[in-house]
Amino acid sequence: NLRSEFSLALAKVFAESKDVRELIKKEALKQFDYDYDVLYMLVKDKKIGNNKTLEELLLKYMNKENLLILIQEIPTLTIFVPSLPEESFSAEKWDIKQEIPFVAYKNEDNTISYVNSAGIVNTFEEDEIPVFPIVVIKPSERIVLQKGTRNSNSSTVLHAENGINFVFEFDEFDNVTSPQIKTRTSTTTIPDLFKKIYDAKKFSDQNDIWQRDYIYYNISKKDGKGVFQKNISECIY
Repeated sequence: NLRSEFSLALAKVFAESKDVRELIKKEALKQFDYDYDVLYMLVKDKKIGNNKTLEELLLKYMNKENLLILIQEIPTLTIFVPSLPEESFSAEKWDIKQEIPFVAYKNEDNTISYVNSAGIVNTFEEDEIPVFPIVVIKPSERIVLQKGTRNSNSSTVLHAENGINFVFEFDEFDNVTSPQIKTRTSTTTIPDLFKKIYDAKKFSDQNDIWQRDYIYYNISKKDGKGVFQKNISECIY
């Protein structure tokens, strides 16, 4: 319920404020974690149009106590700007003057709903992918709260204005530190079993295909055709 309340408030603020749309687009394009993520705690107190903050605008449509509870439950609350098929929407192509995005969020039953500024809520079917402007409310998978000595002194610390600090789950997600400072001391040989994953990224960059089209169907070009590969199983490597 708190996610849906926040999502509706954000949808309303998007509709009334081009400055907020500009803020989220600008922050997403920074790719501070190598994705188009905007960590709410890092932007909520930024001054925008009429010298108001994002949080002050949200509180016009959301109960303050509920917002505090939501942040306590999800301190890494993130506004994610996806790159959608057919070049229909992305952080780069977002026309902030014309495009007012829907706001999507996950329900307790793991379904995904999305809401507009009028409060109209719809739910995606499992096989549906949006091709219209939309952002997603979610916890960050790449940022964690800084706790004690869990993280090394060399970790990049992200300071929120209210005193809460965050660090990257893994240094590979750190797109804040200067690349000249980040160095790798060893190289990893890619096992043959996983080479296809790296090839999928290569073909995706070169030919603008979906990586999984190559992994599951051996499709390496946009006009390609393929047969489903039944011997693929997913893992984290």
